Amino acid sequence: MKRRIGALLTSLLLANLSMGCMHNHSDEFKGESYATLKQQQIANPDAGEQAKPIEGIASTTADHVSVNYHQRQEASHQDDGFTFLLEEIGEN
Repeated sequence: MKRRIGALLTSLLLANLSMGCMHNHSDEFKGESYATLKQQQIANPDAGEQAKPIEGIASTTADHVSVNYHQRQEASHQDDGFTFLLEEIGEN
């Protein structure tokens, strides 16, 4: 019983000592993101006025593309080596 308590206390002591050696790298760069964005706004304060809407495809077109893709995947389904291996094992 005393050995277990001693081992537990030793492991807790070592864990606490090792945590003191940990280094937090996020503190080195704290505030850099804010400073960068602030400098960008100072350099070009009218940037938001020049923003254009993002162009993409219509939702119905995207749906058709997705459905077509999945239908083609199902139609061209090929057996892989793993399926073949399972069939061989099942025969034995």
